[in-house]
Amino acid sequence: MSDDTVLANQSTMIANQERILANQERILTNQATIAGNQARLDTIVANQKKIMANQGKLDAIAANGKRLDAILANQKKIMANQGKLDAIAGNGKKLDLVLGNQKQLAANGKKLDAILANQRSILANQKKILAKKA
Repeated sequence: MSDDTVLANQSTMIANQERILANQERILTNQATIAGNQARLDTIVANQKKIMANQGKLDAIAANGKRLDAILANQKKIMANQGKLDAIAGNGKKLDLVLGNQKQLAANGKKLDAILANQRSILANQKKILAKKA
């Protein structure tokens, strides 16, 4: 083999080794990118778990809101029945007692209205939080 052929082969070998090194560098870069993407995916999965947990809390809050609506409906029925009791009450003592009960029921109704308003506010805030996280 002539010196020119040897030199040409060595030059080709060096060029091939340089290409191999460049490819290896690209592989390492790609592996680092993949690792970073995996870390991001892990974060996304963790966030999704938090969102699902928050959804469970929202479902519980909504259920409580429905219970409060039922309580409020019952409270209105009680108030209506209380009005009937007022009509039935014939003497002052019974009427005073009925009126005292009505005042207490009205106060409880206001408290329940405030609780219901707070529950609705909490639900709205939770929905906003979920919307921001989505």
